[in-house]
Amino acid sequence: MEIKKKTKKEFFALFIAVVVVMLLATSCKQKQSESQTPIKEEPISKPFVVTEEQNVEDGKAASPNIKKFNITAKQWSFEPSTIIVNKNDKVILNIKSIDVTHGFALPDFKINEKIMPGKTVTVEFIADKTGEFKFFCSVPCGEGHGNMQGKLIVK
Repeated sequence: MEIKKKTKKEFFALFIAVVVVMLLATSCKQKQSESQTPIKEEPISKPFVVTEEQNVEDGKAASPNIKKFNITAKQWSFEPSTIIVNKNDKVILNIKSIDVTHGFALPDFKINEKIMPGKTVTVEFIADKTGEFKFFCSVPCGEGHGNMQGKLIVK
């Protein structure tokens, strides 16, 4: 009888050991495959591009003025924080985050982009209306997030 109890205990211990080893092996394999799977980053929305009719003079299409700006997003500001363009300018913004994930939202032109640390996102649009338009960080980025804003002035 003692031999049977000892055999059952050994069998039970062996069974538990096998189950633990299998769980560990499965867990390690799963973590390895998760770390090797590339993460697809997608913008919150696609850049909004407005096309306009171009005036034709002497058989040539008049091209809009192109205004390019490099904007740095960092806790808790955009540099530059004011952008000035003329109505109907084609505006190209190259926005780079230098610290954490930020967002760039310019609702009046239907722009809302996510900017990953160290990455640059380019948005293009036609400044087809005059006025002052607020842009801001649309991804919570820390204590001063609410102060992270600027303005686009279209003359």
